[in-house]
Amino acid sequence: LKDPDSAQYQDTHVYEMMVLGDSIKMYTLCGKINAKNGFGGYTGFHDFVATVGFDKDGNEVPFVRNILLEPSPELVTESCHNGL
Repeated sequence: LKDPDSAQYQDTHVYEMMVLGDSIKMYTLCGKINAKNGFGGYTGFHDFVATVGFDKDGNEVPFVRNILLEPSPELVTESCHNGL
């Protein structure tokens, strides 16, 4: 984002799942984001999917972290609507 402080969110949902048995807890955040571009104008709301994972001790698992702006409709359906 050109101006992260300008970010506006809507329709956000958090989904939780266990990965690798019960050793990693993964959270997926889905929603829409709108932020200012380089000219200072808002671009309109776009889908996003973000994931983060934590081990049993509460430490972040770096390989689980992802942020996708404008993901494919299939990914939104798989990750957000099905709660995966």
